[in-house]
This record gives sequence, C-alpha cells and structure tokens, in this order.
Amino acid sequence: MVCSCNLNVKIINVGGIDAGITCLYDAFAQVKKLNLNDESILKDELLKQIRSFGNYVPQRREEIYKEALLKEYKKYFQL
Repeated sequence: MVCSCNLNVKIINVGGIDAGITCLYDAFAQVKKLNLNDESILKDELLKQIRSFGNYVPQRREEIYKEALLKEYKKYFQL
C-alpha cells in the first residue's frame, strides 16, 4: 500500500511503551471506510492495516497493539 503521509510517524503508547507507527492516520482512514461495528474485527483490521504500511508488530505483542490501536482510533474519530 502506498502511504500518502510521507512516512509521518505517530507515537502511541503500546502497553506502557512508546511506539512509532508509520502512516497511522492513513491506516485509520482505510479501516473507517469498512464501516466495521464488531470491535474484535475492527482490532484485527487495524493491525492488518498498520502492517500493510510496513509497520512491524511482533506476534507476541499483537493483542497489546490491537488494544492500543483501537484506543487511538476511537480517540481520532471521537467515538
């Protein structure tokens, strides 16, 4: 996926650790278009999207990232 954010990195708190996520808001926009209501599916899609922009997420920390991404997603869209 092509990132329109010019590799803009946003720092979010992931399980008590600051993590830089490239193209976070572009990933959020892609997920928003899907109009997902189920939080479990939403978290899976958020993780999928940030990975599609080249962000590395260790498999053992996937759930922690999903929670952090969902929190930031809700804050970003004021849900």
